[in-house]
Amino acid sequence: MDVTGDRRVKVLAAVSLWLLVAAVLTLLFVGPAPGYEISLYEALPTAFWVFVVGAILVAQAGLLARAFDPEARTGAWVVLLAVLLLTIVTLLVLPYVRGYPVYGRADVLSHVGFVRSIDIFGTASNREFYPTNIYPNIHMLVLAFAYATGVDPMHVINGITPFVTFTSIAGLYLLLAEVSGDRRQAIAATAILAVPIGTTAHVNTSPYAQSLLLVPLVLYLFFYGQRTGSIGPRIALVVALVSLVLYHPLTAFFVLFVFGAYAVTGSLGFAADARSPALAGYVTVSAFATWYLQFAGIVFKFRDTVNRLLGVGGGPSTLDSYTSTVESSQPALLDLLRVAALRYVIPLVVVGLTGLYVLYLLVGELRGRRGFTRAGLTLVAGTVLFTGLSALLFVFSLPLDYSRPLLFGVYLGLVPAGIVVGHLWHGADWTDRLGRDDRQGWGRRGRPQPPESDWLRPTVGRVVVVVAVVSLTFVTVFALFYSPLASLENHQVTQQELEGTGWVFEHRDPDLAISTLGVGMERHHHAQFGVWTDLPVGAFEDPGIPAHFNYTERPTFGASLEADRYFVVSELGRISYPEKFPDYRSQWRYTPEDFARLEHDPTVAHVYDNGELDTYRVTGTLDADADADADLAPPTGAARLDRAAPDTIAE
Repeated sequence: MDVTGDRRVKVLAAVSLWLLVAAVLTLLFVGPAPGYEISLYEALPTAFWVFVVGAILVAQAGLLARAFDPEARTGAWVVLLAVLLLTIVTLLVLPYVRGYPVYGRADVLSHVGFVRSIDIFGTASNREFYPTNIYPNIHMLVLAFAYATGVDPMHVINGITPFVTFTSIAGLYLLLAEVSGDRRQAIAATAILAVPIGTTAHVNTSPYAQSLLLVPLVLYLFFYGQRTGSIGPRIALVVALVSLVLYHPLTAFFVLFVFGAYAVTGSLGFAADARSPALAGYVTVSAFATWYLQFAGIVFKFRDTVNRLLGVGGGPSTLDSYTSTVESSQPALLDLLRVAALRYVIPLVVVGLTGLYVLYLLVGELRGRRGFTRAGLTLVAGTVLFTGLSALLFVFSLPLDYSRPLLFGVYLGLVPAGIVVGHLWHGADWTDRLGRDDRQGWGRRGRPQPPESDWLRPTVGRVVVVVAVVSLTFVTVFALFYSPLASLENHQVTQQELEGTGWVFEHRDPDLAISTLGVGMERHHHAQFGVWTDLPVGAFEDPGIPAHFNYTERPTFGASLEADRYFVVSELGRISYPEKFPDYRSQWRYTPEDFARLEHDPTVAHVYDNGELDTYRVTGTLDADADADADLAPPTGAARLDRAAPDTIAE
């Protein structure tokens, strides 16, 4: 890199740092959230998001320029890397900055409950109570942080996500360096892929999401140990595999397929490993069977899977559900494209770049250049396998969410995608940096051809890289948090919700059922009291409420209920439909007018209100109304005569 190039990198470093500082100052100026906010993206000024996206893109551009110039002397890349990582941290800690007690309205609250129960009972698994704790790793980690800091587990649980994300980024860099054999290329690829590719997984403190982020590190230890035979990495791999198994069974199950793909590639002419890859598979299977097969829930899950494969039971597939929703609501094309972009652009970009990687290597084989490496081929095979499985799950009804293997396949595809990005950006010598040469007899018949003969011009390659980088950055930033942009709602839990549900738990009549809208009472009970209590199973089972409280059919809400019950509604429950689907009022199950009518309904008593959470006691009058209707009904014969009267008169 000449003096001009060094100066350019320094300018980019200064600009990215200024953008980050501007974003942080904007964030501090806004202050915490006053209450529930259905979208973080609307709650914060547009300028903040411009600064954040700008800081990431400028830092990525500077790191790309610095990584691929062998004459570079400037140390500004340290500033660029720091800005990139600090910007990602800024995004991940937004729930804390906004003052959320906890981020996660469903599973996360139950995981807080498991942490409390471990603290109370002193054990990670208590078979006397339901539910059993089948993946305690994340709970033990949160409890350790809570003990170390003296902070309540509810306020600690979201704090581990930046650490797991950083571990994922470090693992991705090591994996890229191991597979590509080029440190500069690994730095450049990591700069591009360090953005939160897993989107909500990076802020969702749940076992599968967090275990998925550890996969790059596990695969690095595996490939490095296979290549070198060093005892240290292999011991670390055993520890990592056991930990991964305890994090979540599905992640461990998926990793087994990667090991299987690696074993299959051994017959394709690659150099022999320093050690047999079978050990990793044995460790994973042994840990999986030892821990999970003692839980009935896991066994039942396998049974359900077999039944679905045999065509027994099951509901509509994801494709059927999407088709039904589109047909019934008839959304605008722009709304469909926005939601589709936030959900599917990342896998499309990663799989597309992986396809280019394969194409590059095939061309290299035909020209006598360096071709496939065993690790690279394994990752490509895994990407194809899991994205293909995801497509099947999307189309057919099976007991597994299609998004889980899809995201796993995306993480496997990050390495070939990252490697090909470097070749596309610096196309003059891509043929000389395709990965470690670990094969025997697959021909390297000559040096790479001059750049003029490359089938893809460097300029075109850089355009592809720019489009991919900008797309990934925008989507990862604006899909990181649940929001109406993707027809979802923010997972913020407010202090008022915690106080309001606590009041209900203390003052409720235990004989009455509780219907809810926008709040999960059982989840809140877990978070506040632990999951292992003497609370009977189904104590908070929600019997459901009719659309529009059935005011379209009956004069009162209670007239649709056979028995008294509580009705608890949060701010989210009130604003969900208007905020998420403002242009589809005819599809709303509840309108502001319905909630206003509750206040004047003689069968509804408003017993609690703290500004964010309302609790009503509804008197069920369905049986009484039915008896009254029967007393007022005319005799059967008279009813028939009355219906026949018009025809009689007409005659």
